[in-house]
Amino acid sequence: MDANPIEFYNRTVGKASDVDGAYGVQCWDLMARCCVDNGVPLSVIHCSLTGYVEDVWYLRNKSGILQYFDAVPASQIIVGDWIIWPKTYSMTPKSHVAMAWVNRSSFGQSQSGIKTANVVNYLDWNRALGAFRLKAWEARKMLDITPGKLLKTSYNDQPIILLPQPLGTKLGLVSAKEEGKPYSLSRQLIGDIDDPNILIYGKMNANYFIMGGSEAGQHLGVRVGFGETWEIPMQNAYYWFTIRKDGDTDVGLDVQWPYAQGQVDMACSPALINYRRGAIVNYQSPNAAGSKVYPNTQSMLLRTSDLYIFAMCTGSLSPTQCRNWALASIPNLQDVMFMDSGGSSCLQDGYNVIYATSERRRIANALVFYSDKSVAPEDSEQTDEITRLKNQIARLQGEILDLHNIIDKAKEALNYEILK
Repeated sequence: MDANPIEFYNRTVGKASDVDGAYGVQCWDLMARCCVDNGVPLSVIHCSLTGYVEDVWYLRNKSGILQYFDAVPASQIIVGDWIIWPKTYSMTPKSHVAMAWVNRSSFGQSQSGIKTANVVNYLDWNRALGAFRLKAWEARKMLDITPGKLLKTSYNDQPIILLPQPLGTKLGLVSAKEEGKPYSLSRQLIGDIDDPNILIYGKMNANYFIMGGSEAGQHLGVRVGFGETWEIPMQNAYYWFTIRKDGDTDVGLDVQWPYAQGQVDMACSPALINYRRGAIVNYQSPNAAGSKVYPNTQSMLLRTSDLYIFAMCTGSLSPTQCRNWALASIPNLQDVMFMDSGGSSCLQDGYNVIYATSERRRIANALVFYSDKSVAPEDSEQTDEITRLKNQIARLQGEILDLHNIIDKAKEALNYEILK
């Protein structure tokens, strides 16, 4: 049995099911595969009126299907619902059934002349008769994402914190700076990484910038967008994530950096991208072996059609689990990128450190939601004082985290002595 539609998709995409052994691979067979695998008798989806799959909808009050599925109108379809289109719709002259998928696409068989299970974008959900929602699948209520409002949720009992991009801010990158060291070698606590020219509304670690060859250790995208000297190396970078000046986004993979200074607003190299432009992908740095499956604390940059979201799994989930959670929970999801995991994971809401691992690892770079300080309406002296107090609060929070770490180690030592 699948726990949710994402698991069903991952298990069946690219494969062909012929459940009844009749008439070859048809669209009905994929819904039938879902029924068989989730304990639903095939008798409830029979097509005894006309022989076409639209019968499943017209017979819903007699067939027994409502014991296993909820019938929902076309206006309320969500990812995972089984959509039924009529013969009267020009795109489905023999009627059709497919599973609602992300970005209002449809996952089904015998679509676009392809028998195997695939995703298409040409089917209009609004032209459907309705849809069936499998009761056995876990609840898939999308989260209410409010720009700038911290949100806490969970997946598989593992806590997840989200910080959506505040209205009027940009996504940027701020690099650590230590006296006497170049940016490429500098490391700081997340609360200390700052820039005097911007107001920061949120931070998340972006520590994965290991490069190949003789330039290993340099960073891709250091301080792009803030007028600093770039340290983007002109050699293979494995891949990168870029926000261009024209507002578009881009991913490069194992090719030379193609942009000149001033062509992009921000660039960085994630450890892993496993969902890109509405499709499951696996862009993984060669230096992040195993990161696609290893459960850990995870720092994620999510992108929807409207905004970016910092997301932090403070428990232990694999990137695949995190992606599945995001697909089932984030409306209009476009991208899921992993900046790093483990001891480097940290999240800051404004100047308030929301989460940092017990290691409190010093990091090289932080993704930030920011605005230009020069256009802020606040009095400059007042702004400086507020910034000083916020920095002081952040440092005190860091000291508290240090004390918690000392207490944890003391408890471990005490337990060890007791067990001896």
